[in-house]
Amino acid sequence: MIASGLLDINRGLWTCLLFLGLATGQSYADNMKVELLLVWGCTGEKPSNPAHKPLDKDLADELKRAFKWKEYFVINRTNVMLNSRELRKVEMSKKCVIEIKALQEQRVQVQLFGEGKPRDKVIKPLPKNKSITFGGEAENKCAWFVIVRQID
Repeated sequence: MIASGLLDINRGLWTCLLFLGLATGQSYADNMKVELLLVWGCTGEKPSNPAHKPLDKDLADELKRAFKWKEYFVINRTNVMLNSRELRKVEMSKKCVIEIKALQEQRVQVQLFGEGKPRDKVIKPLPKNKSITFGGEAENKCAWFVIVRQID
C-alpha cells in the first residue's frame, strides 16, 4: 500500500517535471552535426600547399560579397557531432583551436583560440543553412576565416 502510494507520487512528480521542462521551452539538441572550416582568403596569391583546394563556389561567393578578398581556399575541413551541452575541442591547425558546445534551441557557443590565446567567443543560433564566421588579417595582405555551419 505504501509502495503503491509512492509510485503514484513519483508518477505525479515526473509528470510535473516533464510539464515544467516543456513549458520553459528550453530544449537541448540531442545531436547537432556541424562542419568547421579553416579558410584562407587572398587576392592573386594562392597557397603554396597543393592540398589547399578552392572553397565551394556558393560559400566563396558569400564571402566575396562581405569581404575584399577574391579567392578563398580550404586549409582544413572537419565535421563534428555535438551532443547536448558537451564541449568539443577541435584543432584546425597548429595555431587555431575551436571549442564548441551545443546549447538550447539550436544555439551554439563557439570559442576561438589563436596561438593558444583566447580570441573570440560567441553564443548564437545556428540553424541549418546559416553559418557563423570569424576572421582576421594575415601576412601578405591575406586573411583567415573560421566558418561554423550546421549540416545534415
